[in-house]
Amino acid sequence: MNKTILSSNQIDAFKACSSNRLKMGVVYSFWALSGMLVTGLSVGLNFSNMLQIGGIILPAWFSLTLGVYILNDIYDREFDKLIDREQPLVNGEVESIEAMVVVLTFTALGLILSAVVNISTLLVSMLFLGIGVIYSVPPINLKKRILGKQFTLTFAFLLSILVGGVALRGFPSVLSFMILCVGPFVILMTPIPDLKDMESDKEQGCKTIPLLIGPERTIDLGILAFASLLSLSFLGYFLYNFNIIFVFSIFSLCALNFHQLLKLRGDERDEEDYLNARKKAWVAGILLPLIFIIGIF
Repeated sequence: MNKTILSSNQIDAFKACSSNRLKMGVVYSFWALSGMLVTGLSVGLNFSNMLQIGGIILPAWFSLTLGVYILNDIYDREFDKLIDREQPLVNGEVESIEAMVVVLTFTALGLILSAVVNISTLLVSMLFLGIGVIYSVPPINLKKRILGKQFTLTFAFLLSILVGGVALRGFPSVLSFMILCVGPFVILMTPIPDLKDMESDKEQGCKTIPLLIGPERTIDLGILAFASLLSLSFLGYFLYNFNIIFVFSIFSLCALNFHQLLKLRGDERDEEDYLNARKKAWVAGILLPLIFIIGIF
């Protein structure tokens, strides 16, 4: 029987693909929200205006993120089968053509909603989508290029911050400072979660930082990421009117991760240590935008 976008199988595909990548949609949307709130609060925009714009841009960014990540799942499905990764395209719950319909629907919805906000938001959204496509799709396939994964994730997070600002038609200096903090942090920190996936990345042909420079130097990059973040927090306090809670929150976040990373640097480390470092890196990725929001009040 032919499957259409309204078939029960296709609806099930929407549910399965979306739930599998729900966390990523929430994370990137939260970064977009932080960019919007930091911009709005710094220029004195009232909450009703921010709420009105946020009601459009957040679903748009959520949809685009789901589309990009599900597209990556489609192109990774054969490799994911080899390593028995648990996801709908691997276990047969969703077929590739059904997943592609999901991708096209989410990306179309995201672009339409972005266009409703303003042309600048649409351009940032198109850039985000373009980077997501060339990350996964041959012949460019950035994830298999040297530093491709790190630069892609860094630009994705920075564009998430930027879209929140341009949605409000603003780009204050405080937003520039936020990008200055997050850019180096993400590019130095993103190799940490890859420590756990070194074997599978090697089989897939991905040139990740841990494979290029080894685990110990990768851990040093993570330590440097938090050190740079801590140093810049004082700049935010003295020059950009962030409050003292911002500095203390950054300090606490850095101290927690310094402990985990220094533990990893020891001679004895196992899979569980890498997994704990990965979890803390993701927690940092969620807490950091919240810290910026609290810090600007």
